[in-house]
Amino acid sequence: MKIGYVGYDVTFRGLFPLVIKEAEETRGHEKGVWLPPQIRGVAIDRMSELFDCHAVIMGLSSFQTQEELGLAEGLFLRGIPVVIIEDVPGSSLRPKAKSFAPKAAALIIALESAWIDAHDFGYQPQRIHYLGPPPHWSVSYRQMMGVDRGAARSSLTVRRGEELQPLVLDDVLVYVPGTKMPLVVNAMLRCAIDAGKALFGHRFVLGFASHPGEKPENPEEEEMFAQAFADRVQIREGVREADVSRLTNPQRYAIADLSVISGGPTESIVAAYARNTRMAYYRDENTTAFLAASGVEGGKWFVAELKAAMLIEPHNYMGRIQFLMSDVGQKLIRAQQEEHFPLPEIWDTAPVIVDLLEKVAGEAQ
Repeated sequence: MKIGYVGYDVTFRGLFPLVIKEAEETRGHEKGVWLPPQIRGVAIDRMSELFDCHAVIMGLSSFQTQEELGLAEGLFLRGIPVVIIEDVPGSSLRPKAKSFAPKAAALIIALESAWIDAHDFGYQPQRIHYLGPPPHWSVSYRQMMGVDRGAARSSLTVRRGEELQPLVLDDVLVYVPGTKMPLVVNAMLRCAIDAGKALFGHRFVLGFASHPGEKPENPEEEEMFAQAFADRVQIREGVREADVSRLTNPQRYAIADLSVISGGPTESIVAAYARNTRMAYYRDENTTAFLAASGVEGGKWFVAELKAAMLIEPHNYMGRIQFLMSDVGQKLIRAQQEEHFPLPEIWDTAPVIVDLLEKVAGEAQ
């Protein structure tokens, strides 16, 4: 059996290798075809490589989704079954995917509660499957839970201008993971820096990591991106910053005293399972519009809506971050995480995903 793998989002760099290892190393399947993420045009250029696959598993990204769907339509016309898999909840519901949904050979949802939304969107009910959390969540979960927080923090260096210092015990590290939306990233940074200076004074240290997918999708966006990047230099000017580049993203969440996040980050879901109560979720009109266009109902990220992270907005971020850092705020977030994110029975779901791929491919013969 030969499987094709397609997913433009960078998260599939974590998800697909686990499925490939199970299919090829454990079960002895033929070497499959993996189209790399975040490369415009790759779906069309390499479509023919998938024509001898018995099944193709595809994640619908927010980057060039139309290319993935064009590929999916082409495979469908050749009788090659396409299995849609969610890397995060709701990614199968991107508006552009609505016409293809009834044609999908199967849909693997990331949360069991998403079944009704998937059915209403157009996926055939008997083809919607919840197999447990996406397998790459287990990697993030183990990294969050397994990091030596003290050792990781003491390994960080802090830069202010040209001066380098070690991160000390008294420092308050505020982590801001980037998103694909430059205007939202800049807004998050402003909130994090303003709140950090006001609440923690000289102890405040920023940890920032840009998103690898933060780049224009078309020439019309290039000027806006360039201006946003220029503004970002000014926003960060004079701020003490820790170099967090050597840590994985889950580890950064785990060692930070506070994370200010936005968009639809996988790590925010995993952090809720890991009972990381130090998350503030930033939302404004740009965030809402982007998520809505990506297929997230109402443009609202469910982790924050379930109060597993503290929702902050431009008009209230200072007070809400201050409350989040209090004992009462921490207990409130913890209670919501325990209620809405019970630990799954299994984390390693790659074997059951391959089971489904084998079943789908067998039915297509």
